[in-house]
Amino acid sequence: MEPPHTLPARLYLLACDQRTGRLTSRCEIGYALRAAALADLLLDGRITDEKGKVRQVEEAGRPDDPFLEEMVQRIGHSRPRSWKHWVRKGGSKDIRTVRDLLAKGGWIRVEERRVLGIFPVTRVTVRDPRMVK
Repeated sequence: MEPPHTLPARLYLLACDQRTGRLTSRCEIGYALRAAALADLLLDGRITDEKGKVRQVEEAGRPDDPFLEEMVQRIGHSRPRSWKHWVRKGGSKDIRTVRDLLAKGGWIRVEERRVLGIFPVTRVTVRDPRMVK
């Protein structure tokens, strides 16, 4: 199986702990995913740096990855802001978006259940452990 082609998806796979079925550094993974998305978009020429501010490159087109496309839309609909702003802007929704894209692509399996019938717990299993190694 080939690894995913985007940096955020690859980073998500690297953050999967196979023993526990959970993400490592869950508090910081959202920041890392958004930073990886910004790096991916910058390398593809879809965004640019102008005096420390992130700007969308209009003529670059849209990325084929839904998470990257969402990031480009956020940047395009906003005034120029710092890199730090875009790394911090977001939440667990971004983590779920990348997780769902990987599950849809067949790289991971997601099992959701409730502990004591109250607390939601999500277990993530990488289908090909070589992706993490």
